[in-house]
Amino acid sequence: MPAATNDTHSMDVESAVCAECGFELDEPVDVPVEERTPCPSCGSTRRVVTASATLHARGSMRARGTLIRAWDGVSVTLFGVLYGIAVTVAGVIVAMIGSGGSWLWWAIYAGVSVGVLLLALLVFPQAVIASMRWLVERAKKAPPWPR
Repeated sequence: MPAATNDTHSMDVESAVCAECGFELDEPVDVPVEERTPCPSCGSTRRVVTASATLHARGSMRARGTLIRAWDGVSVTLFGVLYGIAVTVAGVIVAMIGSGGSWLWWAIYAGVSVGVLLLALLVFPQAVIASMRWLVERAKKAPPWPR
């Protein structure tokens, strides 16, 4: 919110001179053209008025912002691949543990998988996006392979 304080200004008219010959005149500068006295040197009523102005101002401003990262194609693809790998590995572990054919293990596994996905995308999307972009930038700077 902008706030200006201590505004001061002044304007000083310094002089009026004849526009034709430059003779310095001793008359008020705000005299209308019809009422001007002709220049004693050349007779012209045209004038050049020199003026100066000064303005002093002081202000302040505050701003607040929030950075919101948006998904880009590479970040969302990388997240999908990494999440797919994690879910597959967890599924293999659940299959090994629940080899007796119990549907409870699969229900827990499915619930946890969807819960983690929702938590990552709905509660912490900025952190997920930032970490995916960080990984992508690190991968871009990796040395070529094989060496």
